Amino acid sequence: MRKSHRSLAGVLIAGLVSTPVLGATSIDAGQALYTANCVGCHGMPPNGLKIDNLVAANRPDLIRRQIQINPAMKFLTALMDADLAEIATFIAYPTTTDADCIFGWGEAILPALLAPRTLSARANGFDYRYYPPANVYVGVAIAATDHQRHLYFLDAKTSDGLLDLGNIGSYLSAALAAGCP
Repeated sequence: MRKSHRSLAGVLIAGLVSTPVLGATSIDAGQALYTANCVGCHGMPPNGLKIDNLVAANRPDLIRRQIQINPAMKFLTALMDADLAEIATFIAYPTTTDADCIFGWGEAILPALLAPRTLSARANGFDYRYYPPANVYVGVAIAATDHQRHLYFLDAKTSDGLLDLGNIGSYLSAALAAGCP
């Protein structure tokens, strides 16, 4: 196994024992709540979300405080703290990278394996997502040139190790053709 493969395997396996930093379980839930309640004023992707020079991403407490003090946002007082946590998580991850596009496409075509949609993470030169129900990871190596960028799969339940699925080019083309779900 090449050094980069060992690094990704280490990062992905470490994710099994790490605790999620964010409170939300789904970007989709946060996006739906943001779209229903916030997009009219803040736009898409989210902008204008600084409160006293603090970014609302991953900070539901800041969003709640703004709802309480901003008269234009009073209509949002009925949102639960869990809803605000979902919105704050979505605010932290509004953009789509090539890896996110591929992950979203994979989730759309393999919903039994890659669900629910989870947050992407970046560590040690890799973008990846972990899917707890199936106990699998999908990752993309971050590299200087496109021909060095490969897609990887790890099933943490087996000893098959890290599978190199090849260059991301064809996967990205298919994902883009599908509209980057």
